[in-house]
Amino acid sequence: IHLAPGDPTYLLVGAEVQDPELLTRIRKTFGLDRPLHEQLLIYVAQILQGNLGDSYWYRAPVSTLIIGRLPATLLLMSSALLFAVVFGILLGVYSSRKPYSLTDNVITTSSLVGYSIPLFWLGQLLIVIFALWLNLSPFGGFTSVPTEKIMTAEGIFDILHHLILPAFALGTAQLALIYRLTRANMLETLGQDYIITARAKGLDENAVV
Repeated sequence: IHLAPGDPTYLLVGAEVQDPELLTRIRKTFGLDRPLHEQLLIYVAQILQGNLGDSYWYRAPVSTLIIGRLPATLLLMSSALLFAVVFGILLGVYSSRKPYSLTDNVITTSSLVGYSIPLFWLGQLLIVIFALWLNLSPFGGFTSVPTEKIMTAEGIFDILHHLILPAFALGTAQLALIYRLTRANMLETLGQDYIITARAKGLDENAVV
């Protein structure tokens, strides 16, 4: 990034500020006046001590900002993972019961498309369709209710309402992967001798699966 034109100091004070003394003081404060290898060593040393620095935008420690957003991040990631695991396994088992049928081919093709779509593009597409066109989902955010109502039924429902689209977008690629693995393992297992024996003895197909 040091090969690119521009001065990071102006990101802090604005391009219109031309006070040489102020710019020099800021460069010294943030170590921008030191050689590149010294800047790197200082940065790594601070990271190893748990000091992630301060956010220029929020004017607050980066670690504090990360901790403050951790609950929402964990909720989103766990929801996406739960969605991917549950529906990936269900679809994989369902497809393996009728391999190479129309339903199986449609689900397999859809999973390939879902795995191939870039996440950032899928997210924008979902926002356009469900938030902009159909008005079924909020555009973003964590919740729309006041803080004191978050733990109520209304607050929980509102959080889930905000969670559906991002969880679906994040979980799609993992769902496709889990589906393919489940389907392949189910097909292999359903061809084993003990499965054939169970069917030959008249065991119910649902019990076999």
